[in-house]
Amino acid sequence: MNSWSSPQQLDPPLVWEKTSCPRSLFCACAVALFATGWFLAPANASCPVSFQGLGQLPGDVASQGLALSNDGRVVGGASFDASGAPHAFRWTAETGMVALGAPPPGFPNSVALATNRNGSVIVGIALFFDERVAFRWTEATGVQRLTPVKATPRAISAAGISARGDVIAGAAAVTTGLPEIYRWTGPGGVVTLGVQSSQAGNDVRWGVSAKGDVIAGVAAGEDHQDFAFRWTATDGVVALPTLPDAVKSGAFGVSKHGNVIVGFTGFSDNSLEATIWNDDRVEGLGALDDDFLSVALKTSKQGRVIVGSSGECLGCGAARAVIWDKGRRILDLREVLVKAGLEKELDGWSLVEANSVSDDGRVVSGVAINPDGNTEAFVATICPQLLDQ
Repeated sequence: MNSWSSPQQLDPPLVWEKTSCPRSLFCACAVALFATGWFLAPANASCPVSFQGLGQLPGDVASQGLALSNDGRVVGGASFDASGAPHAFRWTAETGMVALGAPPPGFPNSVALATNRNGSVIVGIALFFDERVAFRWTEATGVQRLTPVKATPRAISAAGISARGDVIAGAAAVTTGLPEIYRWTGPGGVVTLGVQSSQAGNDVRWGVSAKGDVIAGVAAGEDHQDFAFRWTATDGVVALPTLPDAVKSGAFGVSKHGNVIVGFTGFSDNSLEATIWNDDRVEGLGALDDDFLSVALKTSKQGRVIVGSSGECLGCGAARAVIWDKGRRILDLREVLVKAGLEKELDGWSLVEANSVSDDGRVVSGVAINPDGNTEAFVATICPQLLDQ
């Protein structure tokens, strides 16, 4: 599959590397939101809307929001220095953006890719050039390797996590061949699921249900034609059905109970269409306008609100962050916020990807281009009724 990069690639580039597959606080009182620096639309005090760029770590020049806790209070991602080296961060309205801390020895750079329901556990990738190890962070332990460097299999990415933080999914290096997809349960260690992954870099997303009993992702099929899969302990790995004429597919987000999965379908003309699987029913979600590419990245608790990106390129400045409402209409997230009264606050901003959404569908996080032309993590609060207008 094509990378999401393009000749218009951002500087520094989005954290997704060139792999075979592409890879988004709740309604509170206006006084509290103003106190934390949120921008509010004055129209609806009972459920205010807001937008905030999250800045970057001291000394860095750009950032990307890549993970959002289920309750919408914690954002995780990467902040970049002038050389493009990433540093994992954790953001809350109270603390602002804070570095997760020292990565494992020998791996100076890091990216936070997933967080549990309240942001108390964060997982991601620590890296040094082409070498990668998966990490797990808690406030008590700091950043720790998920598995020892010499272990076999060894977790090299951690990009999906259960609500309690006790189940993690990602890719693990084995003795030969492509990495294998794994499920980690603490004392049980890394258990591979029996399928290979063509994705082991820092652009990987895995969907994990709240209890960790359903995992969805992208598996490498014959001739490395990726396919979306669902894993359960009962059925093992099962390929999800595809849209007509599909040549590949992938899954990135899972609802609370695992019955709704979102991702993409790829076609022979290299186009991509955002896709939803509801139980075993598959449906294309379309794209904005005449966009060639779209992808769905995360879903709310019940699958009623879905977020993603649409564009002629994905992971570039021309892409647009999108949101699907419960009627499966695709909407430009920036336009939704502008219509809600945030035109002034969004002046000069481009929202290029919505990759995370809270359980209640009210908080969205992702990647934007700020008025200075740099990538910047953002978080926005919306009201469900805005999507139904």
